[in-house]
Parts: sequence; structure tokens; C-alpha cells
Amino acid sequence: MKLFGSILLGLILGACHQDPSTSESSVPEQTASVDQSVKNGTIPDPDKIVVAADEVISETEASVLSVAKLYESYSGKKVLMRTEDSKAKVSFSIKGPLTNTQASRFLRLILLTEGFAMIPIPGDEVVVRLIRSGPITGGGSVSTGFYTAESQLPDEDQLVVFVMRLKHLDPEEGLKLLQAEFGSLSDLGEISAVPNASSLIITEKVSLIRQMIKIQKRVDVLPSGKN
Repeated sequence: MKLFGSILLGLILGACHQDPSTSESSVPEQTASVDQSVKNGTIPDPDKIVVAADEVISETEASVLSVAKLYESYSGKKVLMRTEDSKAKVSFSIKGPLTNTQASRFLRLILLTEGFAMIPIPGDEVVVRLIRSGPITGGGSVSTGFYTAESQLPDEDQLVVFVMRLKHLDPEEGLKLLQAEFGSLSDLGEISAVPNASSLIITEKVSLIRQMIKIQKRVDVLPSGKN
């Protein structure tokens, strides 16, 4: 599982995992910096570009603690976790451009694929709990299942991560149309646009994802009069 996050994000985002020993690189590997607004106790601007188009955040065998700290810098939230979980290792590579909101969502996805889920604390909008995937009180279970086609979806109505590849719609436009057509997600549901890959990343129950796929088939078509 240690390299699963890296392979997964590389496929989705077209990320280039740079070998530190290679000096000739068209995309320089960058060390992500913590948004100063976090240090000042304010919420980061969600639309601020924090990873430029020519930057790559790449980590090999990074601790879950360091990934959580990076997530805190992008989201403005605080992450609580057990000491033993904080020492687990994660590898990943993310290519820009990314805003604070996009970067924090991708880090959540990376942790999810590695078996860690960020769970909101009722009544607290700033703090989240990072736990190993498993039963969640009142919310079913978190699955590390990752799917890229409807035919791959399991029969069991569990929470999964699904990549919806768009044929004609722009990801941001597709996100708005899907939200308008579908309405509210479940308590653990989340949808994010991936401009670099013309896709939407959906974390939701299988039954609801199937409904979204039906909507996509209806709205993700060429405009009238175009071939």
C-alpha cells in the first residue's frame, strides 16, 4: 500500500515523480511550504494557488504526521491522530496548478487510499480526526476501494472513491451540473474537480454514485449542432 497513493495520483493527475538523483528534469521537484495564514491563526484563502503549474509535490516514505501537517497548511483545519498512526509511511506525487482547496482534497484522497480517513468532529468545524479505515459511528464504513469504471463498482452499497471521467464537459462545469442535478450528498460524501485529468473524484456510497453516472450520461454530451 505504501506506493499505491503515488501510482494512483500519477494516473489521475499525470504527475511526474522525479528521481532526486536525476539532475535533468523539466519539472523541478518542490518542497511545499506552509501557508503563512495558518501560522497567523487565520483560514487560508481556498482559491489561492499554492502549487504552481510547473511544480510537483513529491514524497517517498513520508510520515502520515507530515502529510497531515501539510493538509493543515492548505485547509486551515487541525488534525488529531494516534501516535502509532502518525508514524505510518505514505508516498505520493502531485502536480500543480492547485489551490488550497484542491491540494487539501488530494491529500485527503492520498490518505484514504493508504487506509486513513479524516472524519469531522460534530460541532467543530476546525478539527478533524484521522483514523484507520473502518467502522464510523453513525456513518457506515470508510472503504479504500478505488474505481474508474461503472462496471468495477461493487454490489455492496459501501463508501468508495470513484473517478468519473468527463467526455465533453469541463470539470468545474461538470461539478456544478452534477451538484445541481443530484442535490445533497451523504454525510461522508465529497466531489472534487480534477482539471488536469478532465475528471471528477467522487467519494460516496455506490448506490449514489450509480445515480450520478446516470446523470453524467445525460448531461455530458456535445452541445447541439456540434460533431
